[in-house]
Amino acid sequence: MPLPKTCLLLCIISYFILSSYSLSFSQTVPLKDGLLKITTSSDSLNKKKPSEKLYLQFDKPYYALGNTIWFKAYLLNDYLTASDKSRIINIDIANDSNKVIKQYRLPVENGITWGNISLNEKDGFTTGTYTIRAYTNWMRNFGKGYFFYKSFYITGGGENGWLVNKQVKRNNPKWK
Repeated sequence: MPLPKTCLLLCIISYFILSSYSLSFSQTVPLKDGLLKITTSSDSLNKKKPSEKLYLQFDKPYYALGNTIWFKAYLLNDYLTASDKSRIINIDIANDSNKVIKQYRLPVENGITWGNISLNEKDGFTTGTYTIRAYTNWMRNFGKGYFFYKSFYITGGGENGWLVNKQVKRNNPKWK
């Protein structure tokens, strides 16, 4: 009696294995055609709604009051080549309460521009956290999520830059 049950179980398992194997070959569209369709639809979307990406590269991550921020900006399209949609980059610098302190407009040529920002008290800068927001007019069509944002901290000019404030006293007479 145990032999027919084992044989029946073996037949059922082999049936499921063979049927799942044959289903894997039932795909009618070759993989190459599927990938071609995906890239074609992606290209048509990029042509209908082209977007820009903006990145600012800074000389250092933090600054002291009176320093100058040196930066280079890269404006790219969806294909990561130089964008020709916009010719002007807008840069806003806002304090920690989101009040815009300074605004700049820089011309772009071949997807690149550069500049500097002086962090002087006469321009309204004090010690604290600031955010640089950079965008083009074309990027405003897609919302603020497409803008470039970077936060940085300005320390006072006279602040001690050391992280450790420790003094060592010599009590041993051999050290004199």
